[in-house]
Amino acid sequence: TTTATTTTTTTTTTRRRRATAKRRRRTRGAATMARGRGGATALLAAAALLLLAASAYGERQGCDFPVVDGADLGPEQFHELFVSAGVPVIVRNAAQGWPAMREWTWNNLREAFRGIPLRVGPGPYPDESTTIDEYLVRAQAAWDDRSAEVPGVFQYGQVPSSWSLWAHKDECIPHVSFLHPNSRPIHDNVTMACQLLAKIRVPNFIGGNEQYKSPPNMVTHSGFLIGLQDSGIDYHAHQAAINVIFDGAKQWFMKVPHAAIAAMERLPSSVQVPSRSDWFCAQNPEIDICSVHELQREVIKALREEHGQDFKIPVPATPEEREEAHVGAFARWIATQQVTEELEPDSEVLQCVQHAGEIVFVPQHVQHAVRNLNPTVAMQMQWNREMYMDREARWRMFHHLLSDLDPTASDPDLVDIPMPDTFRPQFQPKAATAAAANDEEHDLL
Repeated sequence: TTTATTTTTTTTTTRRRRATAKRRRRTRGAATMARGRGGATALLAAAALLLLAASAYGERQGCDFPVVDGADLGPEQFHELFVSAGVPVIVRNAAQGWPAMREWTWNNLREAFRGIPLRVGPGPYPDESTTIDEYLVRAQAAWDDRSAEVPGVFQYGQVPSSWSLWAHKDECIPHVSFLHPNSRPIHDNVTMACQLLAKIRVPNFIGGNEQYKSPPNMVTHSGFLIGLQDSGIDYHAHQAAINVIFDGAKQWFMKVPHAAIAAMERLPSSVQVPSRSDWFCAQNPEIDICSVHELQREVIKALREEHGQDFKIPVPATPEEREEAHVGAFARWIATQQVTEELEPDSEVLQCVQHAGEIVFVPQHVQHAVRNLNPTVAMQMQWNREMYMDREARWRMFHHLLSDLDPTASDPDLVDIPMPDTFRPQFQPKAATAAAANDEEHDLL
């Protein structure tokens, strides 16, 4: 049985590779024409031809995620329906009016990121730094090499603390307080980071707005994502995040837990929920990204039968372990050597095509893989789920930022929130009277 399964998987993979090579040969003429007419601008002019030659996966449009209108989506509703329940969702009409929606197009990349060093390479944490011009040349060369991985720009890291605290305003202090272990700023030049973030707004359903008087959710990390067609990243997971596209389109695959699938079926009528029968894998069970998930179920079932239902499923680390676990189909599809997929018990694979202006919510710790369907400019924002509407976390970050900049300063523009009792002993002024201490805590927040 194992031999037959392996043979079937190998045959499917071989067919997929041949189809991918054929598609790239068909579109190579369009790419060559683009280079002859001048790089990024001509590449956009050839985009229509590239889209006509999209792969079988990309041609099958649609979305298995729920869809909601962001115009009326508030923080409490977003948290209750999607964040707490771990349900992915497409949010529309939530990025209107952002400067980046006008300025960060593929045709304007050279102008938008001129003189700004960018981190380029296989995601999500490349160390190589280059310019946007160098990236465009390198990505095009990789795309022309039909067997090479197309690199992407992954400018990811921790955002300035002020942007976390009052992201719906225009101010950005170029300083990162509370730098997380094993983290780095979104840009090594934090002043440049502030200049880039000035083009962005945290959506109201995450950060609130000027009229929203409760502490907003705290975005801790963000990333600018730029990629040519076929660039992408294998299955991985992280803290809760959103991804917004300014130009282009992405295809997502997510391993959504059964508990979240059940929560999708209980969503209110204001949310569009696709029928199970219309899901991508229900319509296309023969596609390897769908079919291998069924094989992975059998591997998980065998491990649980041998070791018990509470057995922690190991991460396949070697090529042999990955082959036995049937992981790596998506990594092979985008020709990356970085295989990060893990076995996911009790889950279903959902697919979604995201377009410019739409926002995808990625629940915490949910594995997801992404491929750019055409040249794409996007951005990601992450936050800790436990920090949602957390006054103590907000107060702690503000205290550290204020202390870093000027221990005696205060900002009367912030919402008036009393100091949490849990922090009162730690930060009580030693020489102040009780009345003075009470006044100070209101001045700080």
